[in-house]
Amino acid sequence: MTTNKSMNQHEATLEHFRDRLEHWLIAYDLHGDSTMYSQDQWNARKETAVHADGFLLHITSEGPLCHLCNYGYETDQDTLLLSKFAEHHGWVVEQGYSWSWHFMPISQFDAEPSN
Repeated sequence: MTTNKSMNQHEATLEHFRDRLEHWLIAYDLHGDSTMYSQDQWNARKETAVHADGFLLHITSEGPLCHLCNYGYETDQDTLLLSKFAEHHGWVVEQGYSWSWHFMPISQFDAEPSN
């Protein structure tokens, strides 16, 4: 059972990560044409082709972030920057479409049942 205290901590963690991610995107000039969505906002989009249950934060981008994650810039290592950033902050990221990324805390990801 989730308590109000743990929900507040969880929401605070999400807001902290979202803030850090937004600053990171700006610092690397990857924020152009990027939009962040909460789980409720993502569900309202009715993106049925992407299984995003359990993910708390979603990004869409057809700009610099999309280019980086799909084509890289200087080296293949560049395409790992988003994953490394997420892991550093205790989150995991999975790419949905070529233009969408979905995030959840590593602790929650580890608790997800495997198929």
